[in-house]
Amino acid sequence: MISQRTTAIAVCTVIGLFAVVGAGASSQRTAQLDPVAQEIRDLRFAVERAAAVSVQVSLLSQRTNAAQNKVSSFSSELADVRSQLARASAEMIRYNAVVAEFERTSAAVKARSGVQYPGFASITEARAQWEGQRQLEQSLRQRESELTAALNREQAQLSQLAAKLEALERSVGGQRD
Repeated sequence: MISQRTTAIAVCTVIGLFAVVGAGASSQRTAQLDPVAQEIRDLRFAVERAAAVSVQVSLLSQRTNAAQNKVSSFSSELADVRSQLARASAEMIRYNAVVAEFERTSAAVKARSGVQYPGFASITEARAQWEGQRQLEQSLRQRESELTAALNREQAQLSQLAAKLEALERSVGGQRD
């Protein structure tokens, strides 16, 4: 007859075998679930990263558009100031010639010969016009300098923003590979 001790050992052995087999099946199910769980974690990370990148791209795009608008505005204003400056310089040349002619000829000679300068009754008036034109040209040159500096700053900022966008594109492209 089989002793109680042998029966107990046999029962414990059978229970142990079932536990080992059950644990193996459980570990197989866990092993099958781990790749799926990892894939879900990876997808969650990718979605969170995409959302963060989307916000960054949106903000950089807005800043880039604002900088482009400023560059365009400064460029347009600078072109206008340069056009005014060219006209003012041409007028300065004309006023210089008039003042020089007034200084070369005396009033008596002008009166005898009938020489007249349209728009100028006297050398004083011509000099006053010349001085006004000189001040206008000076202020236009100063404005041109200010606009050039502002335009250069905005173009530098625009370049920096473009570089950030490119870096962001590279980082997103690197994650896809």
